[in-house]
Amino acid sequence: MDLRKISLLVSLAIILLLAGCSSGDECRQRAQINDPIFRKGRIHLQRGNNEAALRCFERIIQLNPEQCAEAHLESGEIHLNHHKDPISAIYHYRKYLVQMPHDRQSPLVRQRINTAEKVYLSQIPSLRHKASGDPNDLLHSLKLLQDENSRLRRQLVAVQAEANSERAANAAKPSSDITLTKAQGEPRHYAVSKGDTLSSISQKVYGTPNRWKDIFTANRQSLPSPSQLTIGQVLDIPE
Repeated sequence: MDLRKISLLVSLAIILLLAGCSSGDECRQRAQINDPIFRKGRIHLQRGNNEAALRCFERIIQLNPEQCAEAHLESGEIHLNHHKDPISAIYHYRKYLVQMPHDRQSPLVRQRINTAEKVYLSQIPSLRHKASGDPNDLLHSLKLLQDENSRLRRQLVAVQAEANSERAANAAKPSSDITLTKAQGEPRHYAVSKGDTLSSISQKVYGTPNRWKDIFTANRQSLPSPSQLTIGQVLDIPE
């Protein structure tokens, strides 16, 4: 470790010691805010560089997925206020609540989820016509859609499991058949399961976590950011 990194760590430790923390959550929160990448993201936000800021926050999420609540919160704000993407915003807000359920900002984050849900509903013309305009009615309609989506996802997972079984059976065929399939350029696929990240998927399919960028690049059309994986999503796996 070079002197610059050591100096940075020492400075961070001094800041935490002087400021003091009333709880473990507060200590973790302050550590996140003092992260150099997080500070860089905040600077981009102040300058109006929302995309650059989002990349910084996504980098923090990728590097430390278990302690990145503040990065999730900032990402949610960017998606809701600048991208007009309430679904991505809700994802990040919920991730924040999982990591910081008792933080003093948690009630505000829950309100932001409620706001994002209403924005999402307002973007669906057919649903807007069916609902009375009452927020409770809209939220009930959203719950019905979520239930239907969950049912369809379960069906998709079952179909993908069957497809995986067929691929496993094909893998047991003579080598000439396998060579022919590869020569035809048939892509490999991976169905996302609970707890997966691009790094963990890279570890599973390549034996190293370092090729997550290759997977991300191959799936940019269906994957807005490295952290936006959904259970059941089918990813193309490049060679």
